[in-house]
Amino acid sequence: MIRNYFQNTSNQKSSASLHILKLYLFIWVLLVVIFIGFVIKNDLDKATFTFDQTSKFLTDESIEKMLISETVLESFSAYVSQTEKTSHHELSLYASNLLKRYSFLYMFEVAEMVQHEQRAAIEKHLTTIYPDFYIKRFDYEKTRQWQSVNDSPSYYPITFQEPFFSDKINIVGLDLYSSDFLVEAMRQSYELGIPVATRPFTLAEDERGYVIHRAVGRETAVNQPKPLTANKYALLAIKSEKLFSGLLNISDNISIILRHKGFTSDDGSYPVVLEKKYNKVVSLEKNILPELTFKKDFSDITVSQPFILQIIWQLSWNDFSYNLIIIILFFSIVIPILVKKFIYQYFENRINSMKTDGSLYRLANFDSLTGISNRHRLHEYMEMMRIKSEREKIKFNIFFIDVDNLKPINDSYGHAAGDFILKELCARVEKIIRHDELLARLGGDEFVFVSNRYIDETDVDEIIHRIKGQFTRPVIYKNNQFSITLSIGYAIYPDDGKNINSLLQIADERMYTDKKEHKKRFAE
Repeated sequence: MIRNYFQNTSNQKSSASLHILKLYLFIWVLLVVIFIGFVIKNDLDKATFTFDQTSKFLTDESIEKMLISETVLESFSAYVSQTEKTSHHELSLYASNLLKRYSFLYMFEVAEMVQHEQRAAIEKHLTTIYPDFYIKRFDYEKTRQWQSVNDSPSYYPITFQEPFFSDKINIVGLDLYSSDFLVEAMRQSYELGIPVATRPFTLAEDERGYVIHRAVGRETAVNQPKPLTANKYALLAIKSEKLFSGLLNISDNISIILRHKGFTSDDGSYPVVLEKKYNKVVSLEKNILPELTFKKDFSDITVSQPFILQIIWQLSWNDFSYNLIIIILFFSIVIPILVKKFIYQYFENRINSMKTDGSLYRLANFDSLTGISNRHRLHEYMEMMRIKSEREKIKFNIFFIDVDNLKPINDSYGHAAGDFILKELCARVEKIIRHDELLARLGGDEFVFVSNRYIDETDVDEIIHRIKGQFTRPVIYKNNQFSITLSIGYAIYPDDGKNINSLLQIADERMYTDKKEHKKRFAE
């Protein structure tokens, strides 16, 4: 009887232990599932955040380059309009300097109307500049070969090209009027009075790109094909991979497609300006893992290049934590260690996320060399000032600052010397600005100072004088003294413009006026 009692008691304890073990296993499975869910969600959140930041950076970079290309073409067009007073060499030098400054641009061209009776004389004259020059057409669609043009009352040949190649295809002599899509861009540029991009196509150099047209003047010419009414057109040839290089230098599992919404292909879709497909994604990943999509319509920002950018990130196994299996096995051994590990991992991830947020914010808003605000933060600050100005009926002004003759210093003493001067500029200018004002670096040796100290024009002159006065003392770098001068232009909101780009453009133009005056005084 006693034996049976102890046997029953033992069985009851074994049964209770079994229930505890089952409960233990249930809690273990539940914790593992929760942990796996947390890790996956955390990885997805990180991937989404990274994707959003990357997409925004790529978008801002693309918009910046597009706007620069239009502004540069406007500048080139204005210079072309003065070609009666300038030589071919001067025009070539001007275009070459622009290409050196904006290395992502490809080629400047000029097309002008030539009457049929002038053709022989023009061809003979231009052979002195471009050997074997003659007016011709290029078959972009089929043979991709040069062909003769049919006789016409007038032509629109390309009479200027920079750069001109000795070992590559040159397009001087190309009759724009022999290609319908080039004619369409010419027509729109004249009618709208702005730069207009052609549909994307394969350039004569067998690379994807497009050409931005800008009508020069609005003179009416005899026997000119309607509705084209400009005697000259300034053109900027764009290689897609060169202008939008930033879109290509990204992860292999991110696809990019940039389309021109101003045209439609035969299948009804928008033609492709640039495309990059992901090439490291297996079918299993595509079927199981999600993809992140970003889409931006640039036509709200620029009418000249109405592109649509779509970025797709197909997540892969590499975007998730490899230590997941190790953690699960570790948790299966000791529950207390598992719980401890879970809590540690949670707080570690939260801290890393906070560190990542702060690092990315600084990367996106501050210049890595000088530590001051960058172009992105400048635009946000100016937009905030614009809203405040409208609400409180006050004005604010911006100052476009450029360091004169920094390139010779870089060439002679190295970029370390130039970087030191840029940092010294920031340090000196920041001494005279207030806490609610902003100094930002646009890039290179260009800075923008935003101030709300505006009552009348004397305030502008005083601020410019104070900024330049910071460099009455030379900058000393490694026992070398550099006398630094600044060129400064300004713009006042809303007197000079009611949007950020127009203010920056006006300030930039006035800065170049100031720079020219410096050169005149130096020459005298």
